[in-house]
Amino acid sequence: MLSRRAFSILINSSQPLTSVNSCASSFWKEKCLFKSRTEVILQTTRGLSSFREKKRFYKRAGVEQSNEGYQVTLDERKVKTPSRKPLVLPSKQLAMAVAAEWNMQKDVIETSNMNLTTLAYITIDKPNPRTKATQITEVLEFLCTDTVCFPASEPEDLVNLQKQEWEPIIAWFNARFNARFDVSVESFGNLLVPSIPKDTTSKLTSHLMTVNDWAMTGLEYAVDTSKSFIIGMALLENHINVEKAAYLSRLELEFQIGRWGSVEWAHDVDLMEIRSRLAAASLFYHLCNKEITS
Repeated sequence: MLSRRAFSILINSSQPLTSVNSCASSFWKEKCLFKSRTEVILQTTRGLSSFREKKRFYKRAGVEQSNEGYQVTLDERKVKTPSRKPLVLPSKQLAMAVAAEWNMQKDVIETSNMNLTTLAYITIDKPNPRTKATQITEVLEFLCTDTVCFPASEPEDLVNLQKQEWEPIIAWFNARFNARFDVSVESFGNLLVPSIPKDTTSKLTSHLMTVNDWAMTGLEYAVDTSKSFIIGMALLENHINVEKAAYLSRLELEFQIGRWGSVEWAHDVDLMEIRSRLAAASLFYHLCNKEITS
């Protein structure tokens, strides 16, 4: 039985980049933003072939302090979000990291590599407005289709690998959050479904209520990328690193690659993309989930 997988793609923009504001206004057209598990766009990678690259129009990205926080600038011009709001970050460290993404761009601006900027835009613009309670409910819905809750029934080597790698993560999760989470076999056929007691949901909800809005964006991105609330939380709680989180999230694929070999470019690109997103999610979360005064 194969695990469920979903792929987000970029949406192409037809307008050339000419300024800071035009860059921001076209951003949502170029990024397929996660909203919730049910809204992930399922398309093939052939949609990427028409992606239009934008020429770099600035010399240097920087950061300047403001009353609201830390403003990202391009040649001392204030960067705005797609909704024309100031790109102001809550901490100097995060603002410098976002500015670094802009400085790393070469002759063209590749927005697909600017995950921190994307997360900042999402947090500020809120393209999918929700209450905190709704946001938490949608994140916890990943537990019902969590990657680690759908192990294969064959072949035996894969079954053993998933048991070896996933069971310790579930055990850690239960211990960390004082939860009673298990994978149970229902009476109808061979389908494995997770058993989620109400008290576990309540405990997780209470924990997520303590996460501020900025950090919650990073948390959602980690969960959405790994297709696993458990793997995402293990990463953000520093129980596992980015490489391990990516490996666990695509364990079945890693098994098949080990057996049959990898498809040139496709598998490597997918792995690098997942690692990049998880790293950005983790950094964004940690820089936003604590009080920073510098």
